[in-house]
Amino acid sequence: MSDGFKDYDKVSVVIRKGYIASIAPNPVLSTTTILYNLENVTSASLILFGNNALTSHSYSLSMSGSSCQIDMTNLMPGSYFVAIVCDGVITDVKAISKL
Repeated sequence: MSDGFKDYDKVSVVIRKGYIASIAPNPVLSTTTILYNLENVTSASLILFGNNALTSHSYSLSMSGSSCQIDMTNLMPGSYFVAIVCDGVITDVKAISKL
């Protein structure tokens, strides 16, 4: 039903240049596969870091690829985070557990 008034609204759309689609298996015993998506990116990498952020591991990503395998065999059991960095900016972060 129309009351004769128009209503306007502003909508902002933020497009992420890169994001982590999935991490499998999670939790992980040894090796995990991270699926990612990149859009209009010139450089990208993954950074794996623990809760204390004292140690981190960086992995370069292929611009034409969509997955990266990470060997976590030598890491202590616990909670970790995986961040994807696109053109120097963190665009997504996901949690991962090491058994």
